[in-house]
Formats: sequence, C-alpha cells, structure tokens
Amino acid sequence: MTQDSSNTPIRYNGKVKWFTAEKGFGIITYTSEESGTTEYFAHHSNIKTNVPVRTYLIDNEEVVFTPSSDDNGKLKALDIRAPENKELVCVNKKSSATSTKRHPKNTTSFKPQQSASDMRIITGWMAHCAAVNNGLTSHDLTILDPFFPGLGFVEVNKAVAKEHALPDRATESVWFDFIKEEIDIVKKKHCGDSSEEFMKLWHGDSHLIADDGISKGEWKNDCHRINGVINTIASMFKMEVKSTRVNLYRDGNDWKPYHHDAAAIKDNMKKVQNITVAINFGGCREVSFQNAATESTVSFPMLDGYIYSFGREVNVLWKHGILKGHPQSPPRMSIILWGWSEQVEPQVFK
Repeated sequence: MTQDSSNTPIRYNGKVKWFTAEKGFGIITYTSEESGTTEYFAHHSNIKTNVPVRTYLIDNEEVVFTPSSDDNGKLKALDIRAPENKELVCVNKKSSATSTKRHPKNTTSFKPQQSASDMRIITGWMAHCAAVNNGLTSHDLTILDPFFPGLGFVEVNKAVAKEHALPDRATESVWFDFIKEEIDIVKKKHCGDSSEEFMKLWHGDSHLIADDGISKGEWKNDCHRINGVINTIASMFKMEVKSTRVNLYRDGNDWKPYHHDAAAIKDNMKKVQNITVAINFGGCREVSFQNAATESTVSFPMLDGYIYSFGREVNVLWKHGILKGHPQSPPRMSIILWGWSEQVEPQVFK
C-alpha cells in the first residue's frame, strides 16, 4: 500500500461489514468514487482505545483506520479508532473483560465454548483408534507414530504390503532409499535417463513432484512399494483413496507454500474428498498450518515414517505447507493421499 511522501499516514473513514468478537477479527469496508468499495481485514490487536477494554467492533460501526497490505497483497486495517469526538462501542459498553481496577483479567469469558474447536489435535492411542474405527471428525488433525504397537504403520504395512513392505529401519535413510530406489527404476523404464521429465518442479518451483502425466499415469502400476504404502494408509484410515502424489524435497531449501487442498475450493472435490493423509520418508521437516483468517500459525516436526492427517474443516479454516529447513537437511519424500473416510460430528457440550 503506497502512501504520500509526508510522515503522516493516510487515514480512511470506514464502516464495519462484520466482526466476530469471540475470535477477534472481521472486515472493514472503505468506499471511494475512484475505486468503489474495498475490504480490509481487521484484527482486534489493531483496535486502539484510550481505556483498557476488550477491543471489538460491531456491524456497521463507523471507524477511522490506516490502510496497509502484507507481502502477499492482503489488505489490512491498522490503528483502528473511533471517529473524532466519538467512542467505539466496546468502550461505551465497558466490556466485562475490563477490570474496575484498570488491570487486565486473566479470564475474559465465563461462557462455555459454543462450537467445535477450529482444530483438534490427537495423537497416540486415541489417534490410531479414531482412524481405524471411523471416529475422526472434520476438525481433527492426527499425528501417528509408525512404531505404535499393533496399530502403527510398520506392523500394518507388513500385513498389507507383504513382500513389498518397508524393510527394518536399520539406518535413518533406509526407508527413503527404499522408496527412491523404486522411483529410480520406474523413472528409467518410462523416461530413460531424463530425471527432469519424471520429477518436475511444482508449486512455484519450491519442490519436486512425480509427474502423473508420464505414460498417462501407468507408471504408478509399477510402484509396488509405493502402492503398498498407499494401501496400508487406506487400511489404517478406512479410506477410499481418490488421488495420490509423491513429493520430493531435495534438501532444506525446498519447501511448500501455504495452501488449501482442492476440496476446500472446488465443489466437485468437496463431494469425494474429506480427508488428506501424508506420510514422511527421510529428513525431518516442519509441517505448518496457517489460520486462513488470522494468519496465526502452528507447526510440528515430522520424523521419518510419521503420518499426519486432517479433515475437511481443517482444510477450510487452515492452510498448510512445509517450512524451509537447514540447507544441508537430508532429502525428504512424502506420499500424499486424498480421499473419503466416514467421520463423526464433533461433540460440543454447552
């Protein structure tokens, strides 16, 4: 957002289109004859008052703000204040979060949460049991240990993939090498010696993927080890697999931008995909989720052989990506599955 050459920031008179006080964000509109109506994201941390109150806005409230934008071009409202000689509604109503002694309270609401959490993270025994018993919800993110007794990937893979199962993990790279060896054999069969044809740059040239278009996708039929991985995960999640992908991160410089999977945007995909599952082979990398509205982030490291999954609402409310790592990080390969798994409604006790 460009501003004039003086040190005084541009100020706009705007009106609140909507604002969710519970989550602390909303939209302010600014209307001009030249550009019409423009929407600016408003976060409660940018609302300024002269007294200590829990800051929020209400629909159609008039405000004054400084226009701004981030590196991705997202428009934001900064230094949001009441118009001259007026007060914001949150000041006039003296929110219950404001202490009479003018000290902030450590509890801002005594009302139980009325809706499901934007994301519920489950691990360990609960995650494995929920996956195999169709007990996941659309708000769930799971993290699965491959060595979990009885239900972990290693044991299930031996039963499902049989002679194509992963070997014992004698070294840190053995599983990555096992999958890469098959990729190299299939690549040579379908592309000769041209690795550039088989593994192509993807998502803004940030990393590589195996090209599904090679041999009209027939190369996948020759990937018995990879298909063993896919069938194992499908069994673990009682999942009807609709599509798959193989990603390659050559070192820590390769990464993946924040994005929604297609089912969050395309209506035809919403009908057949409600879960994404990924398994990591090779170097440890940080998987990160970014809240689509507030841009707050949460991340977790994915070790060799670990699986994570997320449901439909997580895909809608959050973007996900792979953070950059140390430049000398070992290579990482991930196998992604998209598909359908029967899920239950999240329980909310009001």
